[in-house]
Amino acid sequence: MKKIIDWLKKNTFSILIGIVLLVVGLSFVNILPEASDDIKAAVIGIFGTAIIAIYANYESRQREIEARHFAEKRQAYMAFVDIFFSLLNNAVSEKSKPKEIQKKQKPLPVKEMIEFKKNLMFWGSAKAIQAWNDYETKDK
Repeated sequence: MKKIIDWLKKNTFSILIGIVLLVVGLSFVNILPEASDDIKAAVIGIFGTAIIAIYANYESRQREIEARHFAEKRQAYMAFVDIFFSLLNNAVSEKSKPKEIQKKQKPLPVKEMIEFKKNLMFWGSAKAIQAWNDYETKDK
């Protein structure tokens, strides 16, 4: 059900245009009652083709936008992966050190985390931003 709702949110404009074209097409067919069935079928086919063309154009634009943003998104998420593995590496290396040295903790990579947050604001999905907020609030 959630996938259907997400799909409807993404495609609201296309659905609205389709409904408008359908209503206009059906009213056009009803206005000409003396027209033959072949002409009515042709008009419905034209409107159906127009609906499909608009939807296909909308979908291709969405894919084009995603493709243009892919490099920036990839860079942002790679920064997160780098931070994660740097923290993991620090944790593993700290456990192997003697107890007296373990007390001196390395600072977190603050500069990298700030850069990641900036990139996340621009390129992150709503779910990714929410997950990061949940992580930060649980950490405190």
